[in-house]
Amino acid sequence: DTSDGFRGDTFASNTSHTLKMFYLERGNYDSSLSVRFNLQPELYQQVKKVDQDGNPVEGAVFDLYPVTATRAASAEAATLENVTYSTDEAARLTSVTTRKDGTAQFRDGTQPFNFADRITDSVASQLFVLHERTAPAGYRMMPVDILMRFDRETGTFVVNNRYDTGAY
Repeated sequence: DTSDGFRGDTFASNTSHTLKMFYLERGNYDSSLSVRFNLQPELYQQVKKVDQDGNPVEGAVFDLYPVTATRAASAEAATLENVTYSTDEAARLTSVTTRKDGTAQFRDGTQPFNFADRITDSVASQLFVLHERTAPAGYRMMPVDILMRFDRETGTFVVNNRYDTGAY
């Protein structure tokens, strides 16, 4: 990576750039312009916390941690019992706090948190642990951490321990 936001001859992930286009109309009906882009919009992975009645819960704080090792043969087979992770402050990737609508977007500073760039061929790199650090007044914290598997093809998460946590 270089300081100008490039990785090789392409823009590095998690960098923002401005595209400015200037067009001079040369005549009333004598000019035309057609522009097509394959630029991708910023995609945010997010969580949503609701209560037992489906109402959004504001103010829940979640920390995201990487899985450092797994004894599972595949990411789909991973459970909290066969993965290694740390909830130490130094290991935390990011934190999110749910808003009034119960949602919280994963961010890395001002940019969307890029999960796809963290995935390698390693099974552990596909797995993340979501730990509820703080629950709002009147709510219990989740008793078990959520083990999430990021699917690079669909850009979505699958909760590996959904039957233990009730999260999906």
